[in-house]
Amino acid sequence: LLAVLNASANTVCPYDTVELEVEAFGGQINQPYIYDWWVDIASCQLLFNDSVATAIPETSTWVYVKVEDAVGASFTDSLLITVPGIFPSISGPSSVCAYNTNTQYITPSTTNIFKWAVQGINPDAVSSNGNTFTVDWGQAGNGDIRVIETTNDLLQCSDTAYLSVVVHPNPDPLPSGPLEACEADSGLIYFTNDIPENSYDWTVVPKGIADTIYPDTSRISVGWEYSGLATILVEETSPYGCHSTRTMNVTVHPLPRPNVQGMDTVCLGDTLFYFSGLDPESNYSWQITPSTSAELLSSADTNF
Repeated sequence: LLAVLNASANTVCPYDTVELEVEAFGGQINQPYIYDWWVDIASCQLLFNDSVATAIPETSTWVYVKVEDAVGASFTDSLLITVPGIFPSISGPSSVCAYNTNTQYITPSTTNIFKWAVQGINPDAVSSNGNTFTVDWGQAGNGDIRVIETTNDLLQCSDTAYLSVVVHPNPDPLPSGPLEACEADSGLIYFTNDIPENSYDWTVVPKGIADTIYPDTSRISVGWEYSGLATILVEETSPYGCHSTRTMNVTVHPLPRPNVQGMDTVCLGDTLFYFSGLDPESNYSWQITPSTSAELLSSADTNF
């Protein structure tokens, strides 16, 4: 007894259909042969009916058939169905922040051809270089990274891998509070919208212009140490690591520094003139203490 196993193709793409037929010669041919088919890879689907069979392989697979005649003589033949290995997968961050740039995704390097795309969301920019894909993310949303890997041969077998990506929004802190203050003012409150799960980091520049309290919450208390133009910065960070910084400018005005000049020794009944330096933007109010020791006859912006 002799049996020969033939296939419609010996090299196919994953999940392609392969038609098989075995031809038997000799033996006791006056009764039908008995056929027993099997494969060595469980993932290969095999459908058979007597001398013909259909295989749908996922990977390279050996197919076997045993032919037996009426008196128990048998012959077994086999053939290998070769399936090119195509196993794309994607590694890279599945949780990113809006407007992140140069985010890289990689699939294992082979001699095959790769075609990349983003689905379900519009990035700002993408670029690919073989098995590497770079994305500049745009607005927040949900989407997928897709790569199609195709063999670089006549078969052009292909398979596709996906990676789901969540693009989280960046926080948007809006600092509020007094835009003007005076030197030595204390306890001035600056704040932004409070999101309990987010963290906050406040900074006041130039360094040393202010003392701050509670700089790691959504509000701070500021005491201004000296005059000048100051900038308050607040950085807000979400649990996903997304962060943004906003600023506001504060003008810290200097305190007036009056310098009273005049006689410091007088006689009872003298009428004297006292004055201070002129600041055109300031107002002046004169007083004598104790009030019973002298009479304030008149006062002007800078003198009396």
